[in-house]
Amino acid sequence: MHMEFEPIGIGGVNLSVIVERAQLRNAHANVRDGSIVIRLPYRMKDGEARDAAETLYRRMKGALKKNPGRFFARKRLEFHDGQVTSVAGRQFAISVSRHGGRPSARIDGNSVLVHLNDSDMGAETLSKLVMKAISRAMLPYVEARVEGINGAHFRSRLERVRLRDNSAVWGSCSPSNAITINSKLLYAPDYALEYVIVHELAHTVVRSHSKRFWKEVERAMPSYREAKLWLKDSSHLIST
Repeated sequence: MHMEFEPIGIGGVNLSVIVERAQLRNAHANVRDGSIVIRLPYRMKDGEARDAAETLYRRMKGALKKNPGRFFARKRLEFHDGQVTSVAGRQFAISVSRHGGRPSARIDGNSVLVHLNDSDMGAETLSKLVMKAISRAMLPYVEARVEGINGAHFRSRLERVRLRDNSAVWGSCSPSNAITINSKLLYAPDYALEYVIVHELAHTVVRSHSKRFWKEVERAMPSYREAKLWLKDSSHLIST
């Protein structure tokens, strides 16, 4: 059975819709590689599968229209050979070479040296390696930002700070107070990065999103609503 759905437009980006069958117990949908992917169990009959796909399509469309930042948190930033990218006032020139070994990337001064093997021609691998290298180089900068905000407003005991190219959320705080920040925020306005840091640090005091939590956020960043709205409505502007 073949099913087609209209692409969903978000922030000037059209997300195509892919419907596929899989060995699953229940039908579900998610965002994958710039598309809405609806997966249906093999056991579903055609009529049941069509109804499930249409329901999931409507739900995804509504959820993404309401909060497009859910999609753009998942979208991988793209890099290419010869590009010069600016991060928090620091510039990195990307240089790609090929050899027979394992793909890798490292920072050498103001250069990102990427090594790809002959069999790997994918832009996705290149971009993933560059983002990891830049994240390692910029971690001390983010650690300093977290430590400064924590010392000024929360004074919580932190386990560690991590910077990751996260595909799901802008930030997280573990039960042991390990703070993780989405590395895409290095390319966002500074107040967006500050808000996510404040948000996660507030979770070291209040784990839920209760009124008390938002009071902690507002105490540390009175203008947090502007940044929260930007991440919801304009995070598609994040680029390299």
